[in-house]
Amino acid sequence: MERWLSELRPGERGVVVRVVGERKLRRRILDMGIVSGTEIEVVRVAPLGDPVEFRLKGYELSLRRAEAENVLVHVGGSESSKTAVPLGVEAAKSVESQTKTLKDGRGRS
Repeated sequence: MERWLSELRPGERGVVVRVVGERKLRRRILDMGIVSGTEIEVVRVAPLGDPVEFRLKGYELSLRRAEAENVLVHVGGSESSKTAVPLGVEAAKSVESQTKTLKDGRGRS
């Protein structure tokens, strides 16, 4: 199942599928190491809900919820939403078409 990174709760993990958004923001997110195939976990959320702390590639990173809304992740389905699921080629193609649908529906460019 694909969800936006901003929708995950503390303890949940996913694998980055795609980063969308304006060019400058997208580049910034990618430069921080949030790239396709990276496993990412929500560590904690600030008391007022923003920012959110994530763990990836051995370090912790805090993002605003608005920035996390630009990252699509694949989370485990029936077994547990806390288990990352690597994507195969066919699944990646399917996710790409779903991403376009989600992106269009959320008004992203």
